[in-house]
Amino acid sequence: MQSGQQPERPSVSVVIADDEVHVANLIERILKPFGVEVVKTYDGEEAWRAVLERRRRVLVTDVMMPKLRGDELCRRVKASPETAGVAVLIVSSQTARSVVEAGADAFISKPFELDHVEKVFLRLLEASVSRDGH
Repeated sequence: MQSGQQPERPSVSVVIADDEVHVANLIERILKPFGVEVVKTYDGEEAWRAVLERRRRVLVTDVMMPKLRGDELCRRVKASPETAGVAVLIVSSQTARSVVEAGADAFISKPFELDHVEKVFLRLLEASVSRDGH
């Protein structure tokens, strides 16, 4: 990069929704090396607003959250024409059944392995980019 040039902004934006700040921070540290913009939220309603705010590619959410559960957030995202293309990864200690019923693209059980989160995120990101063509 030449002197005076601004760094290129990430083209991929991710919303992390988890009411446990340390978990949200850990997931952010896992994803940041991939050059994504991360928006952290701590309840389901805040996450919904962040998804709507501008084009987001991926939502990583817990199930048990205040104001709007993660599985309900997932249903809302998938039901809205504006956000239906957002890939949803649910990371939770809850059962996978509610996640499948909510329409999530992927599920990771807590506690999780860092490399597993990376692999699943990259798979979702690749599918999202391929689907959108950029």
